Amino acid sequence: MQLKNTDKLEVINGYLVVNGNLFIVDFPNQPISHIEDNKLVTLFRGCRSMANYWNPEDIKGYYKPWP
Repeated sequence: MQLKNTDKLEVINGYLVVNGNLFIVDFPNQPISHIEDNKLVTLFRGCRSMANYWNPEDIKGYYKPWP
């Protein structure tokens, strides 16, 4: 499933939350850092200088119920 540009992104305890629902990210396959201007920020191998910014429509994965 691909997200829409209108989806609201949050990071809670290292997980991506989309519109209040847990979203498991398949792509991009990088460690999640935070959200900035409703873009997902990932870090390449934990190096802050290698941060990547992803628009919601670039993110792919699936929703999963909260544990």
